[in-house]
Amino acid sequence: MRRIAQTVGWSGRIIAAPRDLLPESLRLPYDWRHHLAGGTERMRAELDFVEPVAADAALKHAVEWEQQQTASAGACDYAAEDEALRRIERLL
Repeated sequence: MRRIAQTVGWSGRIIAAPRDLLPESLRLPYDWRHHLAGGTERMRAELDFVEPVAADAALKHAVEWEQQQTASAGACDYAAEDEALRRIERLL
């Protein structure tokens, strides 16, 4: 998240919040109890794999694409996000 923030020039705070403090529209349907990290060492060793695009350039491209998709999908519910943030900050 910090790398994405840096890529778009955002310097705000990143706050981890319990799911029950978020409005339904901001809850992702994933089971976050499981780790999502994996390794690529074997693939690199066996296939001599090297990324065709540098990580920073790939992230910048991905962020630009996501911004275009979000813009075409409609507005975000910023009021709900602001209210959730106010509730979370009262608990911190």
